[in-house]
Amino acid sequence: MKEKEISRQEFDDLKNDVKDLKKVFDRINSIALSTEKLAIEMKYMREEQNKLDGRITTIEEKPIKRYDTIVTYIITAIISALLGFLASMLKLK
Repeated sequence: MKEKEISRQEFDDLKNDVKDLKKVFDRINSIALSTEKLAIEMKYMREEQNKLDGRITTIEEKPIKRYDTIVTYIITAIISALLGFLASMLKLK
């Protein structure tokens, strides 16, 4: 099989095509690197968001715990008062 010789113009055209393909490859590589960096940043943002969600949940639960404590004290006070009243009534008889 005999190889075909190409003209100088055809060679220059091929050379330019290769340069254009290299530019395209460089752009694709740049996009791939940017995408990888973006994925890493999103991972860290997601981790940070999970931490914040935990902190927000703790802050949201604090008033509920306080309310539960107050209700417990009120119920304890009412029961103590009733028991005290009953005890004083039994002593009177």
